[in-house]
Amino acid sequence: MAELATILSTLEKYLNDWTPWIAWKAEVFIFLICFFCFFLGGLAIADLKMRSRPRKGFLPFPTTRGDRIFVGIMLWIIVILAICAAGLPSYLSLIIGIPLVVLIVLKG
Repeated sequence: MAELATILSTLEKYLNDWTPWIAWKAEVFIFLICFFCFFLGGLAIADLKMRSRPRKGFLPFPTTRGDRIFVGIMLWIIVILAICAAGLPSYLSLIIGIPLVVLIVLKG
């Protein structure tokens, strides 16, 4: 257990030295790596099982599955920034952002 704590503190020190503009925690870094691996892996598996063909939804241009996910995540980031700028509680970004992403991915 002590070895794991040493590894995590070394990782935190390396990340904070490498990017001093953000205060990294090892747990957050590991979460982000896992999230992106599962995210990209999930997209790859979904694309292998069923190819994504461009389709036209309510967005004004034809989009593939990956395009809709990208647009949804970018809009969620905009919602997070707007909520932070307005000084509202941060949980509102989840209440607004998750349904927005699901709506764009499924119907966009």
